Amino acid sequence: MIAIGGLGLILFVWLAYLVSSGAAGGFDSRVRQAVHSCVSPLITRIMTGATLLGESLFLVPFAAFCCWRMASGGHRRDALLCVPSMFDSSKVKVLFTT
Repeated sequence: MIAIGGLGLILFVWLAYLVSSGAAGGFDSRVRQAVHSCVSPLITRIMTGATLLGESLFLVPFAAFCCWRMASGGHRRDALLCVPSMFDSSKVKVLFTT
């Protein structure tokens, strides 16, 4: 596990070096061209839907549903511990502004 963490750290430092030296532009261009060569309306709709799964309007009701299912399944303590971990400031903001 430590080796994986060390490898991740080395990769991150290398990437930071490339970005700070301006050498990452070529890699970025090649990756962008490869991604855009695979564009289709179906993939665009799928990726838009996947993006919306991270929105507060989906996550707040989903978190409430998960906590309710845990509580009704006899895992009340787990449900109570799960509630604070499901929310960040953006989700709390939605609760109080809508």
